[in-house]
Amino acid sequence: MVRDIITHPDSCLRTYDPEKATLFYVPYLPAAELHNGTLFAPVSNSIYGKALIDVITKNKFDDWEKLFGWTSKYYKRRNGSDHIMVYSEPMHGLWHPRSRRGNFHFLRSQYQTYSPIVISVELSTTFIDEYPMCARKNILMPYPKPMGCCAFLSSAAAAVAAVAAVAAVAECGMIVSTIKPEDAIPPPTIADNAAALTRCSSTLSSIKHLRQSMKSDFRCSLSGKFVKKHQISNNYASAYRQATFCPAPGGDSPSAKRNFDALIAGCIPVVLSKDYVWPFTSDSGNIAVLNPYDFSITLQAADYQDAKFDPQTCKFLSEDRNSTNSTDQQQQIPANDLQSILEAISPEELERLRRGVAKAAYTYSYYRKRPDLPDNPLLEGVLPDGGAAHMLVRALEERSSGALWGACESELKGKDISKDKVNAFKC
Repeated sequence: MVRDIITHPDSCLRTYDPEKATLFYVPYLPAAELHNGTLFAPVSNSIYGKALIDVITKNKFDDWEKLFGWTSKYYKRRNGSDHIMVYSEPMHGLWHPRSRRGNFHFLRSQYQTYSPIVISVELSTTFIDEYPMCARKNILMPYPKPMGCCAFLSSAAAAVAAVAAVAAVAECGMIVSTIKPEDAIPPPTIADNAAALTRCSSTLSSIKHLRQSMKSDFRCSLSGKFVKKHQISNNYASAYRQATFCPAPGGDSPSAKRNFDALIAGCIPVVLSKDYVWPFTSDSGNIAVLNPYDFSITLQAADYQDAKFDPQTCKFLSEDRNSTNSTDQQQQIPANDLQSILEAISPEELERLRRGVAKAAYTYSYYRKRPDLPDNPLLEGVLPDGGAAHMLVRALEERSSGALWGACESELKGKDISKDKVNAFKC
């Protein structure tokens, strides 16, 4: 995506005269190399990755010149601060950190505190709080959708009549759907996908426990019972199109492509991570045109860490769910399970969030929605022209000639990155 935005024949960004260039895109695709034949390719042994690491961390250009055939003149001109590195998956860098989590990959495999401009699909509040200026000189982008603005929504899925508010847990994300009372259709529903949930469970025990608790509670909710009774399909595309809320607990990392799938499908994301950062917001440190409060809901994962219902009896586990007053009569305390929290949101608030979702969906789309958009515009050579593409150009303009590197460089003085606590997210 980034390569095409910069180098496409119809793009106005490219010059073939390096003396006129204010930025240099490094055409190296680490994710492609990692997935070259196997998910577990020895990317840490890549001679190409090591050549770039030597340049970024040591200013050693021998392999840069021999392997890539590039001159070192222009990197040296501004110490690489006008060079662009792209990482299209959250855990990928110039080598793969495997099971390490937290800020590790930002610091140790993507080298985000070094001079090049890093374009990535994930940052964390922990990293931004610790290195605000270095986070600022880099660019956080939404997950790419190579097949257009609505790739995961097939025409068949779009034709499904929304006669019931169906939801699913797909790609590890539980979707809750609520409906307005006047719609007079069955209760709001959630469906689950045990296989996907198991497949995507994090190695972090706390996140795995959170997912299991959410899955267990779903089965005891009115939604779960409704889905089971009517054997409702949990098809990913149709579920996202019909759902109102799409909860997304953290996984291997706080971010998830499903959050952007939800927005494009018109679903309100419910983020359950303290470390998740939306692109193009004030939280990201980049150009702020969106406010997460306008299109998403953030809840504390700790509040849903433990199941609220007994999985056998489906009765509330909390002893203070019912309290006895002076007349020994039972007084109900409002439920704090996820579905009850979401059902309590007013119709007016839902309408406000839906307007925000529509704006965010445009901003996070790489292609402008139009009738003549092919099924795979990237493959067909269509220039990305959506909101995300325009936001990237704005961000690059702001970083011309390495303009933001100096503030990051100053921020690092007196800091020993090797001692940074990087092994866990806040999730």
